[in-house]
Amino acid sequence: MRFQLIDEEEPRHSISRMSRVLGVTAAGYHAWKTRPASARRVEEERLKDRIAFHFEQSHGTYGAPRIQDDLTDEGIHVSRKRVARLMRELDIAGVSGCEGKRRRRKSTLPETDAVKDLVRRDFTADGPDQVWFADISYVPTWEGWLLAQMRRPDAGLVHHSDRGAQYRSLAFGRCLRVSGILASMGETGVPHDNAVTESVMATIKKELVDRHRFKTRDEARFAIFRYIEGFYNPHRKHSSIGNLSPAEFERRLEERRLQAAAS
Repeated sequence: MRFQLIDEEEPRHSISRMSRVLGVTAAGYHAWKTRPASARRVEEERLKDRIAFHFEQSHGTYGAPRIQDDLTDEGIHVSRKRVARLMRELDIAGVSGCEGKRRRRKSTLPETDAVKDLVRRDFTADGPDQVWFADISYVPTWEGWLLAQMRRPDAGLVHHSDRGAQYRSLAFGRCLRVSGILASMGETGVPHDNAVTESVMATIKKELVDRHRFKTRDEARFAIFRYIEGFYNPHRKHSSIGNLSPAEFERRLEERRLQAAAS
């Protein structure tokens, strides 16, 4: 156990210092680590295989926390530090931070209309299809900008967005009214009023758009569709909903609703 602790902490502390603190010798640690075909080494190779699998399944986006959670889901219990170390040995890393940020194209106009903020930064709901959030993002391609419209709500919803020019157009307002949808908008220049959608867009940009260069609009459309419908909705874990995917969260929500209705 002490040699394993040294091994996990070796990237941050010297082996000689840790050996003294733990009452072992550096030579003993090196002998333990180079022991041929040890059970530990076999186990670590198996772990590397599973880590590489989950990393590939995440489209190369997951870091140690989410991969550790995936391993736990399949009954493999391992520390996050160990997962991080094995990922370094595999030379793989998740997408994190704000690297590769692009300059945001602004489409918000000054405040001139009377649409109120019906959400007031309360991004919760008792069930699906009560409040939907909208945003528009531009994806660069060699053919020019691709406009990706996220979210197309049905009748009976509150449609919440920023005050971008597209959402404040007469045609869009007429479409909402005809569909019986209530319009809701945050304040001008206050991204926190639509924070949930800002977060989704930031994730898509960080995990997909900023990591690729699209030659055509069709190529961008396919990549975005594949990411959202093939990974983000059915598989990507979200800490805000208990490390479940959106599809699994809704499935469990519907299951609980049916159970409550039957009882």
